[in-house]
Amino acid sequence: MALNLTPHEITVYDSKGENVIARIPSAGELRLASREGPAPPMSSVRVSGVDVLVVPRQVFTGLNEHSPGFKHVKPGATIIVSMATGDYMTQMREYDTVTVLGSASGPGMAVRENGKILGTKALEYYPPASEGV
Repeated sequence: MALNLTPHEITVYDSKGENVIARIPSAGELRLASREGPAPPMSSVRVSGVDVLVVPRQVFTGLNEHSPGFKHVKPGATIIVSMATGDYMTQMREYDTVTVLGSASGPGMAVRENGKILGTKALEYYPPASEGV
């Protein structure tokens, strides 16, 4: 069974997006640790009369060991994480023995009602660095 390490329940629907086939409760959030990266060359811009602040990028430095879900990241575990966490983990060989999944995010995969996302039609697999994908 996959452990959901996102902060919310994940609802998985059938391929038509009509029937719920699984509800996966959160088992504790897994977050990335980060630091502030270099400041961009400009501090703010205006687009269509609206101020757009330019803020320093966050640079991911690893998994946040203080996240409630961190204790579940063990060899052989199957976990469901956010897209950013999944992308990070697939680049790091130390997580090659962890099966990393996320909510499918491709076109037509989100199930919506009045614009609100209710769930997903599938989970997607984040291949480990050792698979060289």
